[in-house]
Amino acid sequence: MSACLTWMVSVGLIGSLVLGPVYGDPEQIKAKPGENVTLQCRGSKDDTFRALKWVRRELESEGYVFYFRENRQYESNQLLSFRGRLDLRDPEMKDGDFSVILKNVRISDTGSYECQVGTNGNKPKLINNMSLKVEYPEKTAKPGEDVVLQCQVPTDAEIVMTRWSRPDLKSEGYVYIFKDGRLDVSSQHEAFRGRVDLRDPEMKEGDFSVILKNVRISDTGSYECYVGTNGNKPKLINNRSLEVEYPVITAEPGQTVTLPCRAPSNSEIRTVEWTRPDLDPKYVFVYWNNQPDPVNQHPSFKERVELKDSQMKDGDVSVTLKNVTFNDTGTYECRVLQGQSKPPELISIIHLRVSAGHREKHRDDGQDKDRGDNHGHGLDTYSPQCQKNRLTPEGSHHALKDK
Repeated sequence: MSACLTWMVSVGLIGSLVLGPVYGDPEQIKAKPGENVTLQCRGSKDDTFRALKWVRRELESEGYVFYFRENRQYESNQLLSFRGRLDLRDPEMKDGDFSVILKNVRISDTGSYECQVGTNGNKPKLINNMSLKVEYPEKTAKPGEDVVLQCQVPTDAEIVMTRWSRPDLKSEGYVYIFKDGRLDVSSQHEAFRGRVDLRDPEMKEGDFSVILKNVRISDTGSYECYVGTNGNKPKLINNRSLEVEYPVITAEPGQTVTLPCRAPSNSEIRTVEWTRPDLDPKYVFVYWNNQPDPVNQHPSFKERVELKDSQMKDGDVSVTLKNVTFNDTGTYECRVLQGQSKPPELISIIHLRVSAGHREKHRDDGQDKDRGDNHGHGLDTYSPQCQKNRLTPEGSHHALKDK
């Protein structure tokens, strides 16, 4: 058999992914957590079968993925994480079918698998090998929503620590870290304090998932889940990608629209900045020193923008923009300063699209009817990759005031 193999994926009648060898370039197989995967292996039907081994090279010293001989499976030689999750596709192994079904796949099942078969009194020989990658699809959310970052791996060992991190922020602290029976707030990144909880505080059945509340544009990124058991270093269990999309609001001329933005409610709001980067000056609305500050506000927005809730209860720093025009079309950014003195943090981005206001009139019973609609506005989402390059605030009204 050629060493150059492509592993072809097809969906079987029982809902499993079937991995079968065909000649071609190597290909990595992907599956989602919870699926059943068939690891296909077929040998000669004429040889006398003696033993079947499925192994993962990087784990071989600890045990087998699946071991079958003398007409039965040997669980005592099997890796703990695979027990109860593998079965022969054909218990009789007719026509040399040594394929196995791996049930309820996990992120930790990612790796290279080898099928070894022993026949006619000979030592087991490599018949097939394949690569499996188990991953979650990218998760998307809108600003203000709560999202679950999933991480689950059944284990009988004592859990001494679980942590979630963002590789790009690791030097500044963790997303979430639980050790010694409690949340370690001192090691947590400031941006995530008060916004992350365990989905199951008791972590039953190895559930280390967390709920990230009130997501922001700046939460877009890759998240990693590590679990440490008694006497062992924390091990990477899972990684998730999160993209927080920002809304697109559509409106007709003359309407009043709300530009939504919600900051964490666990600390005092010192400054609120709504800006449009394409304008000069860029400030649409500024709240500073416990009151609206119109000093640097763009002239076109004067007396048309105000806080939706003047008391900003529960961190609501949304604004209403009155009597919108086509010229209000653009991208609006909401930044909030809380706690220590530093540049306001980007919380939300909104794209507003106002129609040009072309009106078509027609006669109906002698009356002019306006075919335009001035009630309500539409909401969509927008998530262009190019926006990711400018999420870091370059300047702020707060910094200007402090000079």
